[in-house]
Amino acid sequence: PAGKMKLIWKNMNLNTQIANAMLFAKEGYLVGFHGNTCATNPLVAMDVKTGKVLWEKKDVGSGGVIKCGRNLLLIGYGGKVELLTPSRTGVTVLQSMQVFTSTPCWTAPAVAGSKAYFRDNPKGGTKSTLTCYAVK
Repeated sequence: PAGKMKLIWKNMNLNTQIANAMLFAKEGYLVGFHGNTCATNPLVAMDVKTGKVLWEKKDVGSGGVIKCGRNLLLIGYGGKVELLTPSRTGVTVLQSMQVFTSTPCWTAPAVAGSKAYFRDNPKGGTKSTLTCYAVK
């Protein structure tokens, strides 16, 4: 009440270097990319009360992620875009498509109206590409 904080737990199970983790408050878990700027980092779900890892999705790599209602829209390191429905026990892939072949892709997607926007971050000083897709 007086602005004091109390440590509940700490660990290194969800190191979010590139993108913030998404909170599913009612269900009591976070989902985010674990690790640094790497093509092999997993997407991790963590219990907010205990810090325990609930599950990992290992085929993504660091990238960007946003919440879309109960779903997550993400772009992984290698330019693959996925629409996922997470839960405490696992994750369901609703749709998946390869948007870019350049790497890395770290910028979080954006959604406005019926459009989704994705951007790559190519190595070697190449200019980034912004793409727009219609969402149905």
